[in-house]
Amino acid sequence: MVFQGTVWGPWLWNVFYEDSRHAINRALFQEIVYADDLNAFREFLLRTPNSEVFASTASCQKELHAWGRANQVAFDAGKESHHVVSHVSPEGPDFKILGILFDCGLTMAAAIHELAGECRWKIRGLLRLARYHTQNEMVQLYKSQVLSFIEYRTPGIYHACDSHLQVLDRLQESFLRDISVDTVDALLQYNLAPLSTRRDIAMLGLIHRTVLGKGPPQFSRFFFLEPLPVRRVSTRSRSRAHFRRIHEHLKGRYLDKVKRSCLGLASVYNILPPEVVVPNCVSSFQCCLQDLVKSQVLRSGEWSQLLSPRHWLHAHPLLHV
Repeated sequence: MVFQGTVWGPWLWNVFYEDSRHAINRALFQEIVYADDLNAFREFLLRTPNSEVFASTASCQKELHAWGRANQVAFDAGKESHHVVSHVSPEGPDFKILGILFDCGLTMAAAIHELAGECRWKIRGLLRLARYHTQNEMVQLYKSQVLSFIEYRTPGIYHACDSHLQVLDRLQESFLRDISVDTVDALLQYNLAPLSTRRDIAMLGLIHRTVLGKGPPQFSRFFFLEPLPVRRVSTRSRSRAHFRRIHEHLKGRYLDKVKRSCLGLASVYNILPPEVVVPNCVSSFQCCLQDLVKSQVLRSGEWSQLLSPRHWLHAHPLLHV
């Protein structure tokens, strides 16, 4: 066995566990490994019946167990499960990956309601201390104790529909009301934007990080720079050329979930002002985005949805900023 907590433990485990993927690949599945957490997945055509999909996953599991017996690795049956993740015919129980609860239809309703339930008691605990703290101190406590807990899950729940996300958004709105802070004041004085705006800024940061070549290489499949096929291109025209292939690929089957996802944010990223996309640092880029939202607040208008792909119109607010 490989002992946990030793200096060489992670290295030895990676070497020992590395060839488990061969058993999965023989069953025509792909693997994702994080420490001792092993997930196998495979894409099927939509017309494939779920019974055939589950038979295939069972075959993959059998291959992996055979590898385990040969290498003295025992798998915990209570942590093994099979799922069909689909927007057409999902099947299987909810499952957790890195602490985020996923349902097979990827609606993320269960994850959001679980998160909202855990945040409510945290907020109630903070409000009991309100008499001992100033407004600024209460906002800082909220940011450290609750906001960080919520935003850990942002990439997983970003594509959920508005009705589910509003359950989460109302928690912050309610907290601000209880400490007598207006939504606009929270943004301008305490740099606390609405959760919907913060989600947009966070995911735009992911796109910018990928464009800069600093993010995980897997994201470069979706987000990349593609200059327009002309000799002299302005900075603004060049920014609009980003992700053109993605939009052509999705044309005609632009599903709501895709539009609400990080892929939908590509349209927003393309029309950001040139001075916003200049920074080579993601945190500086996100600061510029927040300043952009603040400037829109001062001009009035629908500022909370300024960076959102969910309210995309032919005349997007950003085109007039």
